[in-house]
Amino acid sequence: MKGDAEDAVINVNEAVPKGSDNSPYSVTLENLNAINAEKDNDGLQKLGGIKGLSASLYTDLQHGLDPDAPGPAGVEAHRTAFGPNKFPEKPPPNFFAILLDAAQDPMIIILLIVALVTIILGAAVPEQRAHQGWSEGLAVLGTALIVIFIGAGQDYSKERQFQKLNSLKDIIEVKVKRGGRQLVIPNTEVVVGDLLFLDTGDKVAADGIVVQAEGLRISEASLTGESDPIKKNAESDPWVRSGTTVEEGSGIILVTAVGFNSEWGKTM
Repeated sequence: MKGDAEDAVINVNEAVPKGSDNSPYSVTLENLNAINAEKDNDGLQKLGGIKGLSASLYTDLQHGLDPDAPGPAGVEAHRTAFGPNKFPEKPPPNFFAILLDAAQDPMIIILLIVALVTIILGAAVPEQRAHQGWSEGLAVLGTALIVIFIGAGQDYSKERQFQKLNSLKDIIEVKVKRGGRQLVIPNTEVVVGDLLFLDTGDKVAADGIVVQAEGLRISEASLTGESDPIKKNAESDPWVRSGTTVEEGSGIILVTAVGFNSEWGKTM
């Protein structure tokens, strides 16, 4: 397999035909997504196999993407053309919805009813009105509103903190090869065309095709429910999915889909 990878080394400065949708790459986002989603080996072979695909993506199978390359060979160009490895953040909680929820507490409802009845009687009954009986109702109403706003404020703050912790939990460090060097980057920085390292225990950060594998077995239980780890290699089953877990071995994959275009992203 190492020999195959060496044969696939390309010069990223060589001209690569453009795709049909004004993409600077000979493989379009739609075409690559279709091949990846269907695990289409025939479609991959039409691109020239992994060698042809890597050439289309300006990826050197020995050195990875060139982080300093200009134009379509650069990392940012890949991110622009094929999307970032991110998902839109969950919108912040609606304070007014939380406020409404706090007002539905049974004790609060009782206080509001008592306040309303007291105000109405204090204003309608002459004896009560003469002694400003309605003011007691206003005091109860004010107390109820204070309790509602304090409770809603606390719940809102907790929701925001929980959201921040959740977003940090989803960011993990992964290893890629760029410019011939192994780099550790956040999973959110991975792009289509990257060479992504996989080791035992890793959660796969993007969809990809196996370039090299050493006893690589991956659990796809999170996607398919299949409990038995599946052997992955370049010959029989090269398709690796994001969101799955490396149970045994190690390997390198050529990233083919990130973010919402990946299999894990489609479940979000």
